[in-house]
Amino acid sequence: MDCRGSLREDYSVLLEKVDIILLLNTPAHVREDRILKRWVKQRYGFECCNYMPTVKMLQSMYAWSRGYEDNYSALQEILEPYKTKIQIVNLDGLKELLELSY
Repeated sequence: MDCRGSLREDYSVLLEKVDIILLLNTPAHVREDRILKRWVKQRYGFECCNYMPTVKMLQSMYAWSRGYEDNYSALQEILEPYKTKIQIVNLDGLKELLELSY
């Protein structure tokens, strides 16, 4: 997997050092809504970004999101050696994220 925010195989050194691996699992429709809202904010200057928020970039973001779904089994294989450290957090929205406490 090589899209933004995803796990790369060369991260194994880091994964060995951490105590907990949090895998935030959000439904595809929630991610897609967030992608569009964030892109609109960036496009109209309400939020800064390090890239030009073009329609092509928006399409790429949706493709990366679909890629996450398509490659989820590959992610599980990469994380298999660290399964004792993994905590999957199923999130439907910000409320659940704010309720997390460690």
